[in-house]
Amino acid sequence: MQPTSRSEAAISCAAHHYAAGSAEIRMPILGPFAAVAFGDVGKVWLDGGDSSGQLGRSGGFGLRFGLPPDRLIRLRFDFGFAPDQWGLFFRFNEAF
Repeated sequence: MQPTSRSEAAISCAAHHYAAGSAEIRMPILGPFAAVAFGDVGKVWLDGGDSSGQLGRSGGFGLRFGLPPDRLIRLRFDFGFAPDQWGLFFRFNEAF
């Protein structure tokens, strides 16, 4: 199976199996602006490896700006964090 995203490509190089989940809540602020909070969990393992270990987890919050005229194209500004790292991200459109 070919990976369909950059994160899946990174996972497929390091492991044979993975399980992941994401949740996101969006709240309108004013006009084209919205706030978002999100969380992710996941695990990777090799064939025959132990899959019962600790799940990786991350979360964050961000700001969305819908571009005129219909606000279907969005600019995303996110701050994400995990137990051992953090990052600032800027993207176009929605993650899913």
